[in-house]
Amino acid sequence: MAVNDKKVFLYVGKSNEAGTTTYPTYTDTQIKAFNADEFVLTCGNYDGYLKDRDAMDEYIASLLKLAKQVIRRTGKFIWLGIPRPPKAQKDLSGEWIPITMDEYEGYAYRYLDWFIEPVHQELIQLIASNGHDYYYTYVQGFYMNDEHVSRSDLGFGVDFSYSNLLSHPQIFMYSIILDHLKSSTYGWKKLLWAPYAGRGGNYSSTYADIAYIANTTDIFDTVLLQPGVYLHSNDDVDLNADVIRNSMNMQEVRTRDDKGNTNNRVVAKRSSTKIGCQMEIDEKFIYNPTVYKATYNKTVDKLGGSNVTVPSDRHFSFYWGDDTSVMADLTKEVNKFFANLN
Repeated sequence: MAVNDKKVFLYVGKSNEAGTTTYPTYTDTQIKAFNADEFVLTCGNYDGYLKDRDAMDEYIASLLKLAKQVIRRTGKFIWLGIPRPPKAQKDLSGEWIPITMDEYEGYAYRYLDWFIEPVHQELIQLIASNGHDYYYTYVQGFYMNDEHVSRSDLGFGVDFSYSNLLSHPQIFMYSIILDHLKSSTYGWKKLLWAPYAGRGGNYSSTYADIAYIANTTDIFDTVLLQPGVYLHSNDDVDLNADVIRNSMNMQEVRTRDDKGNTNNRVVAKRSSTKIGCQMEIDEKFIYNPTVYKATYNKTVDKLGGSNVTVPSDRHFSFYWGDDTSVMADLTKEVNKFFANLN
């Protein structure tokens, strides 16, 4: 069976892009019910934390409260979610304003100053039963809550070359953060990423971007590919589950084509990055089962059990939603999937 690679995501902080709602809290019983090896504690799609120190401090307080709860009630490893960077904006004429390399470099150091260092300082004050601090003992690393590498057609004004990945500001930002995390100052921590697979007209470039980052750099310890089948199931998107299964079996991010082939090479693997899957399920599975049980089962049929043939390659995580009123039912589905991997 896979060792220490069944992850569950738990969300805290602001739960929508406007920042007007927050995620619910969890009981000890709800957290302990997951048969996961690790928990990823992170925020949602809100992109304002890096622009507002007070908002960041509020997120850190919520995150640390949950981190202490998970550690003390489960003794499991955790990953801490780095909020996504600000999105590009449009000018008065409706044109996208590019975010520059200098701005992204500034974001990297702001992450270190506003987020990583305060979290680090808080957790090293707490001592585990083995005499080591919480940060050293339980924190595997950090999760980059930024699910897509934006290109020039998405408003960032960046046209980068795969021969020089660090010419892309976002990827450059990731590398700066990792260089600090893997130092003795921060305990040689890892970086985790869960990008979404491509769909529609952009699937080819999306897979290529992910493949070059995952296959040719060691920026991320693990890359968990999101199929998108659960929410966007159609003949196009359904192929993503096949690509992800093939990528996990090859331990190399693969791609598909217009002919339906789902095991095409983008670039040869020369990194140590682990390739896995971010499984998707949420409250719609309960409230609209006619549609969402079918779409969920598509990914289970393609990826569950022994479809990933080598147990040590079964790197799975779950985004389970955020409706705690149906959390018990969704937890049963998550645990059933994990149990069938053994």
